[in-house]
Amino acid sequence: MKSNFQIGLDALHNGDFAIALREWKFLANGGDPIAQFNLGLMYKTGQGVKQNNEIAFAWFKLAAEQGYADAQSNLGVMYDNGHGIKKNYKNAINWYTLAARQGNASAQFNLGMMYDVGVKVSQDLICAIKWYTLSADQGNARAQHRLGSIYQNGTGVPQDYRTAFKWYNLAAKQGFSASQANLGLMYAEGQGIKKDLNFAYMWWDISASQGDEVAISNLKIFEEKMSSGELETAQKFSFDYQNVH
Repeated sequence: MKSNFQIGLDALHNGDFAIALREWKFLANGGDPIAQFNLGLMYKTGQGVKQNNEIAFAWFKLAAEQGYADAQSNLGVMYDNGHGIKKNYKNAINWYTLAARQGNASAQFNLGMMYDVGVKVSQDLICAIKWYTLSADQGNARAQHRLGSIYQNGTGVPQDYRTAFKWYNLAAKQGFSASQANLGLMYAEGQGIKKDLNFAYMWWDISASQGDEVAISNLKIFEEKMSSGELETAQKFSFDYQNVH
């Protein structure tokens, strides 16, 4: 026999939001933190219900107070942005910290950002890098990109193009357009990797297709400098790579 939660989940996947709401509300009112979190998501996104940040906040808070990391992370975001509650960076940091310590990658990234720019905490790039790295190791593309930028520019750490390339490459392969644009530059300049104009063109091409203005500009300049033969080779290389990957 299916559990109430599974009935709700199946209903959600089938677009039957009324059943999902009924099943999860029953569990949530009984104190189930996962059901409370999922109700929060429904109200936050307006999925099957009228979008309401205040109600979303209330459900997230109930789940967060029981230690549910995803809810703690979302509660941090809501305090951070003033959604459903008055903006409060101190509370945002507290909830991000609780979730980050449980291994929540989004919270780790957001906490890293707080220390990176010094929002209601003393600016601490070493602490920021620690949280970014924990998040990036779990595959968070935003954290990977930020680490790439930190090491490329030597922000608070010795400049290290190889490490920058590693992080940009991981984010780029997840489709993060800014990392793709920066990876193109690293290939063009031979930073952290052997210079390769075909790869440079390819990453700018991929990034530009997502509307990245830096990539679009670099691609245009690059194309103007290339011979017709070089351009044809680079375009074919990009086309072939994208078809395979």
